[in-house]
Amino acid sequence: MPTTAPPAACTVAVIGAGPAGMAAATLLADLGLDVVLIDRQAQPGGRIYHGIGANSPERRLLFGVEYARGMPLVDALSRSSVCYASDTTVVSVKPVEAGFEIELATKEKPATIRARKLILATGAQERPFPIPGWTLAGVTTAGAAQVLLKNGGMMPTQRTVLAGCGPFIYLFAWQLLQAGVKLTGIIDTLQRSRLFRALPHALRFARSPYYKEQVNILQDVNESVPLFRGATAIAALGNERLVSVRYVANGTATTVLADQLLLHQGFVPDVLLSGAIGCDHEWDDAAICWKPRVDRWGASSLADVYIAGDAAGTGGANAAEHRGRLSALAVAAATGQISPAVRNTRAAPHFAALSRSLRGRAFNETLFRPAEHFRKPEGATIVCRCEGVTAQQVVAAARRGCVGPDELRASLRCGAGACQGRLCALTINELIGFERGVHPRDTGMLRARFPIGAG
Repeated sequence: MPTTAPPAACTVAVIGAGPAGMAAATLLADLGLDVVLIDRQAQPGGRIYHGIGANSPERRLLFGVEYARGMPLVDALSRSSVCYASDTTVVSVKPVEAGFEIELATKEKPATIRARKLILATGAQERPFPIPGWTLAGVTTAGAAQVLLKNGGMMPTQRTVLAGCGPFIYLFAWQLLQAGVKLTGIIDTLQRSRLFRALPHALRFARSPYYKEQVNILQDVNESVPLFRGATAIAALGNERLVSVRYVANGTATTVLADQLLLHQGFVPDVLLSGAIGCDHEWDDAAICWKPRVDRWGASSLADVYIAGDAAGTGGANAAEHRGRLSALAVAAATGQISPAVRNTRAAPHFAALSRSLRGRAFNETLFRPAEHFRKPEGATIVCRCEGVTAQQVVAAARRGCVGPDELRASLRCGAGACQGRLCALTINELIGFERGVHPRDTGMLRARFPIGAG
């Protein structure tokens, strides 16, 4: 869809054009507010609907029913009066009188806009999965590989192994099978003991929108891909480039030849921008991650800043869409565009739909909780890819008295690289917390510093 140069000022700036951002921006425009939707991707869709507008209807079928649900959002956005600024990165956000000043980097030149209200809809990111050898060429995340598949049809052509846990592993395997890719195998890290812990949530999961889709996908993949279950250790082996994957299950080590290893152990909120702005965050014990502290409308601890969708807590595309609309209604009421009574009336069906969408989350979070030993690497395993900091260096710093990520960044530059902690912050929390004998939340959250790249 066409991109518009951002204006000098607007009432609302929405950052991130995934399901939450598109839904929020479109509803705000329909309510008569002037809105700028900022996204660093070339087309709207976010991670889950990545490239949907450029893919043909036939190609969209490769990614399943959930993917196809993104087209109405893209179509509604294209028909709206929203100023859509694609290929645009948020560099910094600064509070000013009656709003915020947002510095942007566009393809042509830098730009600055002012907005009275902010909605952050930056989505989720994959949880770090630091195993030995994860920095080798040929090793990447399953989510990154999925983006390549959606964006131009780039797909694995050599021996490919998926490893980790969670429904996304099997969803992506199913998508690869639909695209004609032959997979070498899936190394599943799910431990049987997790099933007993998840049983109390099973009935709600069976009544959720996830149940049928997950069961069907799992059955299809089981029939087509070799599954190696119960892995308690995984290592990528090679000299500069991956040549094989070794895993341990039931005390036995097995090596699988592979040219590509795709890792995944769940999604967590992308808190880079909300942290840099200064929003309060809290540790989510169920999801084992930081998330912004927001109310039911997405209002954060900072006045005029709202956080919508998976950026406020992972719940999937449908939940993100409804959260985006709820934040939009709250913003519209806060600006006086609609009354609180109208806000509440229009919000009721979205709260109900959101509740239905989240019905099966507790089961999935409990069942697919990543094992502690996969979250806390040991020895020479790299923790911070940007700066090459190892697990043993982090542990040694904690033993010397380092109490948290900020201090570690100052001493080892861990978390100071280009990714600003996206790939190491949670690992640092757990390693320092374990070594000090405190809860990970008590080590503090690593906050990104401006300038950053978000959107």
